[in-house]
Amino acid sequence: MTNSQQITDDKNPMLDQNSASDIFNLEENKLPHPELEKSPLNPEKLKSMPQNMPNIEQNIQEETPNNFNLIQPIIDNIHQAIAQLQKDFEVKVKYDESKERTINALHKELQDYREDMVFKILRPLIMDITSIYDHLQLLTKKYGNLSESNSANFIASELTSFTEEIEEIVSRYGFKFYQNDSETYDRSKQKAQKIINTDDSTLDKQIVEHLRMGLQYQERIVRPETVSVYRYVSNQ
Repeated sequence: MTNSQQITDDKNPMLDQNSASDIFNLEENKLPHPELEKSPLNPEKLKSMPQNMPNIEQNIQEETPNNFNLIQPIIDNIHQAIAQLQKDFEVKVKYDESKERTINALHKELQDYREDMVFKILRPLIMDITSIYDHLQLLTKKYGNLSESNSANFIASELTSFTEEIEEIVSRYGFKFYQNDSETYDRSKQKAQKIINTDDSTLDKQIVEHLRMGLQYQERIVRPETVSVYRYVSNQ
């Protein structure tokens, strides 16, 4: 055997080993990869999905009513609780409104009672003072109508100061003397003590003279003003 034949023969086993290794690697690459087995795009799973779809839909249809049946009582309880809260709220609002009206009514009654008590206590005293005031008013007019003498003017001035002082005293307790500014007779605030007949229709119910001041307590008329009034009388 020549040297060249030996070299050739020695290389043949190496070639056989390399060929076997390549074949093994090729066969290994043909085996399914573990990650590919887990992939959702696995061909085997994709083939089976159309067959499993009816089962999945059936399971959803079967489970959904069961879940709804479990939730429905909770929803009903929530609706009942909301309805009860609404009812309680409306009752509370009505109660508060009624309570407020009652408190306001009681407060008004108390105020009226208090004011009425004060008026009843003060009225006799004020009426006595008013009587003095009336006399002073008459004296003031009397001396004012006299001849313009120094003594008459002095007396009239002093009497006027007394009447003004009385007006100030009674005003401290809520009373006030008044004289209606209108020249037409007002039945609600005035009393006709003297009536003068006239054939002039334009003078009907016109004030002739203011005789005595009126007296009021806050908005209440205690004593109306007394006046003399014209009354129209036809001559026909």
